[in-house]
Amino acid sequence: MVNYTQKDARVKVGGADLFCDSATIKYDSNIQPNYNILHNKNAFNFVANSPSKGAFSITYYLTGSDPLATNLHSERESVSLEMNGLTVNSGYLTSYGFQCTPFDDLKIKAEFAFYHEVDGTFAASSSEINNVRPLKVSDMTISDGSVISADKITDISYNYKSDITPTHVIGVTGAIGVTSKQKRIDSNFTLYDYDLSLPATGIKESCAYNFKDKNGDIKQSYYVDGQITNKSISAKTNGLVSSSYTMSQAKVAGSGTVELHTSSPTQGGPGTEVTLYGYGLEKANMGYVGVFECKIIEGSYAKVGISDTIKMKIHPEFLSGYSAGLSVTTDDGYSSAPAGIEFSGNAGITF
Repeated sequence: MVNYTQKDARVKVGGADLFCDSATIKYDSNIQPNYNILHNKNAFNFVANSPSKGAFSITYYLTGSDPLATNLHSERESVSLEMNGLTVNSGYLTSYGFQCTPFDDLKIKAEFAFYHEVDGTFAASSSEINNVRPLKVSDMTISDGSVISADKITDISYNYKSDITPTHVIGVTGAIGVTSKQKRIDSNFTLYDYDLSLPATGIKESCAYNFKDKNGDIKQSYYVDGQITNKSISAKTNGLVSSSYTMSQAKVAGSGTVELHTSSPTQGGPGTEVTLYGYGLEKANMGYVGVFECKIIEGSYAKVGISDTIKMKIHPEFLSGYSAGLSVTTDDGYSSAPAGIEFSGNAGITF
């Protein structure tokens, strides 16, 4: 009998090798005892109760932009899964998350559901790890919200869940597709802060967790935008007093929405070209400074992290001395930048 070690296990998702810490494939058949009139207390065989299903769970180190992050927005798009010759052609992301503590490497935990039998046969395989280090939590930056502050936070968790339901038809063993129901993101964080005020509707909060490489370049960002629903203060022996918060959101940033985060420059006059940064900006069809329309003249859309940009031109009748917040419109509605992100006129019409 041949025994294998972790060095003989190669994991690929969507055709890409992942630097995995652990990986598990499981496949379940759902059966129930088959009773009849003569034997209503004891069953002598079993029958299928519902279609079979499987799960593919991995924990991997993030070394750059995460190819799985786009599936947070498009969970109905399947990806191929492979572990040493055992393959699943269509896996659907059902959970995704990470835990941040000081000085740790960033590790992602993800799970996929699949509704077909596992193909292939097991064969030992390996791949050489490139000379790159995992992204470090100590290199992370936080775009401050109204409550979350980078100089107070001690740990963060981010957990995404998606409700995926397979679609079956008579005469076909596996699922022919899936439907997606509710999505939810919960983010817990601990602060050196001692405020327990919390209204019945919760507290609106939004921020971004930005993970950088050793050169300081942002490789992956996660935007949270929801309601703080829980606060608690705790203390223990030989420890500092800290507060734990729970924030929940029912949408993924960029999923049917536009998110604005910053702009440059912040001053100018008619004809000034202003660049807006955010997520989902490919949906924007008009920009605004207050009540002044600003035509969008170009854009760059990465669709991963908070790295979309659009450039708009300040209206020719813009008023000197006028200052207002930025916003954009889309076919789906209206989106404003966070409070404090404004453009001010230092030139233009003066009456």
